[in-house]
Amino acid sequence: MSTRFHECNCHAQCRECNWLQQGVDAKYEQAILNKYGETQLLKLKWMKGQVKKWSRFELEQMIKEYTGKVNQLVKP
Repeated sequence: MSTRFHECNCHAQCRECNWLQQGVDAKYEQAILNKYGETQLLKLKWMKGQVKKWSRFELEQMIKEYTGKVNQLVKP
């Protein structure tokens, strides 16, 4: 849960990779390394081991933030 909503850990995968091959961890890790660098990869690995309980307030703030970002993308 600690990395579920982290922008550097949110990428599309095909059904086969995500579901049938459980995310193809080694390839996904390499893609994170290539795109964001070693520091971000290590941060995500550290966060993965942390316990995170999202508060209602945090979730509502994320909803507002990402709704705004989506609206910016779809503006004509």
